[in-house]
Amino acid sequence: MIIANGSGVNPNPIAGAIVAGAYVGDRCSPMSSSAILIAILTKTEIYTNLKNMAVTGLLPLLVSSLLYLILSASNPVELSGNNLALELGTAFNLNSITLLPALTILILCVLRVEVKIAMAVSIITGSAIAFFVQGYSPIEILQFAIAGFKLESTSSLKDIVAGGGILSMAKVSLVVVVSTAFAGIFAGTRILEFVEVSLNKARTRGDLFFATTVISIFSAAFGCTQTIAIILTHQLVESKYRQQKLDDYQLAVDLENTAVVISPLIPWNIAGLVPATVLGVNSDFIPYAFYLYLIPLFNLIQLKLAKAPHKN
Repeated sequence: MIIANGSGVNPNPIAGAIVAGAYVGDRCSPMSSSAILIAILTKTEIYTNLKNMAVTGLLPLLVSSLLYLILSASNPVELSGNNLALELGTAFNLNSITLLPALTILILCVLRVEVKIAMAVSIITGSAIAFFVQGYSPIEILQFAIAGFKLESTSSLKDIVAGGGILSMAKVSLVVVVSTAFAGIFAGTRILEFVEVSLNKARTRGDLFFATTVISIFSAAFGCTQTIAIILTHQLVESKYRQQKLDDYQLAVDLENTAVVISPLIPWNIAGLVPATVLGVNSDFIPYAFYLYLIPLFNLIQLKLAKAPHKN
């Protein structure tokens, strides 16, 4: 985005590609908060869910990549005059050892080591590199872990290489707690009973996926967070999936292909608002986040064409 802003190219397609690309990674990672939440809600195994997401997301990924290739060819970004790599090399001691925390995560995930253990090993590795390679003291490393990382105010990278920390997740954690209660209130008071009436009209797998998509749109728009969209959609459609004898893994992948990727397409939902704010754009990036709306669209078309009736 820094390079794009300095080249005069419309930043919205690039922002759309960045946000969409982040969700490609989100759907491949066992550390994804949304994937973990859905695995817990549906009582499914996260690695099986990741495999299912890879299968259902392959065609949308290929089509999105082709569209971005076309946009790139018609809107080339000039890379000359950008000193970001040089400035990073000046601020940090960069060598192959600094890749170890990321490699540790990748290797342990491939080996299907429990996510908590993989993250703990990566954190320990990163802390060791921060101490022995980058020269930060244990007190500074602890401060970074709690309050987030930041450079000296005189550094040109101070607004780029910054953030993280336990405190930065406090609001997100609170949102998860509140949204769980919020969804429970809806379910317990049956405020959205009319949704169940609409769900009962679903006769095919495609009809049910379409209903799940519509419900997730309203959940994401009303709840303003991805967490509420996931939890509320799950609570509203779960009984229908069980009624039609669809297993938990089918429910899990449908939630991933609707509530998770639709949330950032709602301008006021924090799943899209926060990335847009970080990237310095507004909701104009949404039309260019091809991957996010091609996933539900392509899966709906596939299920509709299959016309496979539910088992009764």
